Amino acid sequence: MGVVLAAQPGAEPAAAQSHTQLDAMLRAALNLAGPPEAGRGDRVIVKPNIVCCPGLSKQYGPGAVTDLRIVRSLVAWLTERGCRVTIAEGAGGWRPAPVDGWTTDWGGEFGGLTYTAIAREFGADLLDLNFAETVEYRASGHVYAVPRAVRDCHRLFSLSPLKTNKGAGISLAMKNFFGIAPGSVYGFPKLGLHALGPLPELIVDLFALRPDAYGIIGGPWAVEGDADCSLRHNLLVAGPDCVALDAVGAALMGFEPVELEFLRVAQARGLGTIDPGMIDVRGNTIEEACRTFRRSAQWEALTSSAAVPSPAPPSA
Repeated sequence: MGVVLAAQPGAEPAAAQSHTQLDAMLRAALNLAGPPEAGRGDRVIVKPNIVCCPGLSKQYGPGAVTDLRIVRSLVAWLTERGCRVTIAEGAGGWRPAPVDGWTTDWGGEFGGLTYTAIAREFGADLLDLNFAETVEYRASGHVYAVPRAVRDCHRLFSLSPLKTNKGAGISLAMKNFFGIAPGSVYGFPKLGLHALGPLPELIVDLFALRPDAYGIIGGPWAVEGDADCSLRHNLLVAGPDCVALDAVGAALMGFEPVELEFLRVAQARGLGTIDPGMIDVRGNTIEEACRTFRRSAQWEALTSSAAVPSPAPPSA
């Protein structure tokens, strides 16, 4: 995993990062982690996290969504290699409208960038996964409807800020896969998906569609508490194994990965290791880049009565 921290630990607040600085951070993280295999003609999906957008009932704040400057830098990196890029999301918090997650300029938050402008600049496509063509996908006894484009692309990138989460504890590269479930099937905000089973199992089921996904987590802003408090952190982490990446991300947020049920489930299914001591971390160390996030009170209430088991070994 490539870990790149822009500011020294303890700097509060850390200095704002320019687009040029963020681009350098992203490229450094990719180089440290080992650049993903993506080449000329490959169909690549870039899956950001766009849970809300300005003007809707769900409050938007810094760190709630993937920083568009990081998305632009990744799309640039991919197009330099001749990839055919599609930016795809199936947000539960907005639907296509005159102003939505694709067209909003986020109140100038990201230098005035919009997804439509990024797509136009690099010749990329935009795909609303809520209404994309679907195929059946079976996992853990469930039959899911998932977008054909996600199943069939050559490479998928999952981009998420560092966020705490009321149901899962944290929301990083793996939880970002909730956005592939189409709202046209599961409703808005996808309550039909939640009804299928426990959240940790659903996260792993959806992620297991593309366990080869490359993950990039972090950004200039993060979210702590009950998704109600933004903090500047200036950290990017990249890696080819989203289970290990989320485990490192958890440690960087002050969690023990074994505390998080979806990570224990992923390891038990043989999808990756969650022991930070077994994960190759390059760049900044976990100790250098760690910041203790305030946890979700709702998540702590859900988990406080259950003892945390020892991590299950990966399946053979």
